[in-house]
Amino acid sequence: MARTGILLWVILLLLPADSRAQTHYRLLKLPSGKEIKLLGIGRFSPSPERTVLMLKYETDLNIDDKQALRKEVDEIWAGFRLSVEKENMNEAIISANEPLKGGFGRSYDFEYRKSPDGTWQMISK
Repeated sequence: MARTGILLWVILLLLPADSRAQTHYRLLKLPSGKEIKLLGIGRFSPSPERTVLMLKYETDLNIDDKQALRKEVDEIWAGFRLSVEKENMNEAIISANEPLKGGFGRSYDFEYRKSPDGTWQMISK
């Protein structure tokens, strides 16, 4: 990834995590040229002993098409992983969200965990 791409991912760490009820997003261009709507990046603690870095984005894909969604998320992960490692995090989530319709929307989370040998594993369903 070009130095500009790495810098962009680092800068994105400074973005606040937005609520899905809001329509604020930032366009993020992926290496393939595809643009996604970045809703936010932030830390959260699902339990007292765990802190996770989460990237939420809006996808144009059908949430039920897991194969296409996985391909899109793999491309996002290639850049987001650098930010996760820069923050010394061992867990991350990429949350793909459908556009809200009537105030409701569906999402699917892809979870990653760093193993003791330093490799990343997707631990999603």
